[in-house]
Amino acid sequence: MEKSLRNKAANFKYWLLIISSFIMYIMLTSSKNLYTSNKTTFYTLGTFGNLADIASTLEYYFYSYAIMQLCLVFFVKKVNVKWFLTITIGTSAILTILVAFTSTIIHHYIIYTVNGALQAGIWGCILKNLSKYLPRNFLAKGNGLMSAGPASAYTLSYLVAALFGENWSFPFIVLGVILLISVFVYFFAVTLVSKINYNAETYTANDKEILDEKPLLQLRTKSNVLVFYGISVLIGFIITSVYSMLNNNVDFFLKEIGNLTNSQCKLLTIIATVSTAIGPIFTVILCEKHKNFIFVGGTLCAISSVFLLLLTLFFEVNVILSLLLFVIFLIISNGARSISLSIAALKERSVIDTGTYTIAVNSFASIAMGFAPKFMSTILDNPTLTISQSWRLSFTICLVALVALSALLFVIGYISNRRNKI
Repeated sequence: MEKSLRNKAANFKYWLLIISSFIMYIMLTSSKNLYTSNKTTFYTLGTFGNLADIASTLEYYFYSYAIMQLCLVFFVKKVNVKWFLTITIGTSAILTILVAFTSTIIHHYIIYTVNGALQAGIWGCILKNLSKYLPRNFLAKGNGLMSAGPASAYTLSYLVAALFGENWSFPFIVLGVILLISVFVYFFAVTLVSKINYNAETYTANDKEILDEKPLLQLRTKSNVLVFYGISVLIGFIITSVYSMLNNNVDFFLKEIGNLTNSQCKLLTIIATVSTAIGPIFTVILCEKHKNFIFVGGTLCAISSVFLLLLTLFFEVNVILSLLLFVIFLIISNGARSISLSIAALKERSVIDTGTYTIAVNSFASIAMGFAPKFMSTILDNPTLTISQSWRLSFTICLVALVALSALLFVIGYISNRRNKI
């Protein structure tokens, strides 16, 4: 009886850590993504510049985010994650609230650049604590939920933006306050779980057997680890570039190709982004069933390439058909993206430092998230191209990159099966 109660108490603390991590992450990401979800409103107002000017705000954010992450790689092993996130994300929440009181694009540039540095540790540090405190039978649950975080956050940002219509400022106050509260809840959750007496009684009956499983890639030497990091960084950069180019412009696509209103664009984008959360959850399940997560990633990239090809060929036929192809592509590619950003780190946690790996990969993915949407905005703003030509060119660039990535993953997956190392 006493043992059962201890297990229940431990399980409650594990779930509290998982859920509080998820809530803090989606509140931070959705408050940041409010800028994207209000892009058509900013563009219509005209006071914040053209599309490329507006895209520059998040470009500066992600560059700052990436630079700080590269710095974190060198000392994340030594940092007290609980206090680090409390201070940085708490300060970031206050700055998010201040966005509501700005009136020029320069104010946005400054706040988002500072916030990029403050928010740089969020993903890697959360995964580091999950990897540190969760037993193996809870790790897949935490991974699945956190993998759905980016899509959930993106959805929430569009939902809040649509709820307040053309009032772009008040949502920053609402989400900023909730983010601040979530920081303190996370602090409490980590404090509780860190006091668990880690012994056999806190694990399920088969947990030792699961913990004894060998990782896909043994990474026996430092050079193996460095090659794994380097290839993971490249894969994360490519898939994130492709995903963010299209995901960040669903609403603009609906406005230009479908001739819809700002409110209609936001509401339909909510449907698209809600759906993308399916991808990472389904991918976690696939990677639990199939040990070679690299092959899973290659297969998902190949399948998403097919739907992107169809979108490239038929995006002018019907706006509903285009949106459907858009959604299917985003679901599958978001699932593939989750492998490099989180699944690989947790699958290989016995041979790498989860926090260091995640921050390294995420830093270059952040550069992609800053560069790719701005790059696509430049194409869409090109006066020498028609609307149709600019969208077809954007889709084609993404398609070529995705096909090349699929081939790379299949080659690496084949090698890993033969040698069990990179």
